[in-house]
Amino acid sequence: MKVPCVSVIIPVYKVEEYLEKCIDSLRNQSYRDIQIILVNDGSPDRCAEICDRYAKIDSRIEVVHQANAGVSNARNAGLRIAKGQYIGFVDSDDWASKEMYEQMYRNLLAYQADLSVCGFDLLKNNVPHPSKNGAIVFSQKEAMTSLLSNRSNGFKGFLWNKLFKSQIIQEHKLKFQCDISFMEDLFFCYQYLQYCNIVCYDCTPLYHYIQRAESVTGRVRLQQDILKQDFDQLKVWDMLLQLEHNDIIRENMVVRKCGTCTEILIKLEALTSKKNLDEQKFLVREIRKNLLLIIRSNIISVNDKIKMFLGVLSPRLLFKLIAKKRLQTN
Repeated sequence: MKVPCVSVIIPVYKVEEYLEKCIDSLRNQSYRDIQIILVNDGSPDRCAEICDRYAKIDSRIEVVHQANAGVSNARNAGLRIAKGQYIGFVDSDDWASKEMYEQMYRNLLAYQADLSVCGFDLLKNNVPHPSKNGAIVFSQKEAMTSLLSNRSNGFKGFLWNKLFKSQIIQEHKLKFQCDISFMEDLFFCYQYLQYCNIVCYDCTPLYHYIQRAESVTGRVRLQQDILKQDFDQLKVWDMLLQLEHNDIIRENMVVRKCGTCTEILIKLEALTSKKNLDEQKFLVREIRKNLLLIIRSNIISVNDKIKMFLGVLSPRLLFKLIAKKRLQTN
């Protein structure tokens, strides 16, 4: 196989029901000069068999088999064998529109960008929630602000709707942090943006993200896992604050960190365990000391601000209101 222009890395774990559709969507890309890297992360189902079968029928597909070590380790394994000038990532239970990589590649060239981003559909139980169409060009600071925004017009910290330059990843030795289990994608994207000048964001929904109960990001987690993964988010915000020196962007990070504190407060109330009182006090202090930043922030909604204020006043009341709203919605 000749040296590909685009390498796409797909971590694979317990997705036998969805994997073929994902791989087919990449094999059928209108942009043909592509390397498809399937990293079987010790999946206990038929995923290994499916990966090997596809590798036999398409020379563009390479398979890595490894003991289960987590999604970050799997992505790093893919990066080590990626040959393309550009790098993409896909979740193995999602799928890509036929023209996704061609369009992102064209945008990279047309706008001389360092990062190309496309829109996505969020599919909940196969019901689409589409984003709008249109292209926007960001400077580095604008891109960082959009990445941190909690509003729907930001391009978010996901990996799968982006096309990265391999040169930037290699020159700056960027890799995924294996010691965090949540928001590792946001941290990688933010590290990468530090070395970007121009980012092209085409809002056309070309990636199809399926949110399912048993997925990596959507599954109901065991109680013993809840606090570790959620407090990992706070760890990521602290790591990002160490990287960033721009005051406005740092303030945005602090506000998003307070949003994370609020979500953890709600989950702590659901656990109803006295041993969580120390954690609850810590989270309330984090929000309270940043109330002024929260009030003047333009990256979160009014509803999010109200949730943060309620978290400070009474985490129990906030939990009851959230639970009541969810019951009414269902």
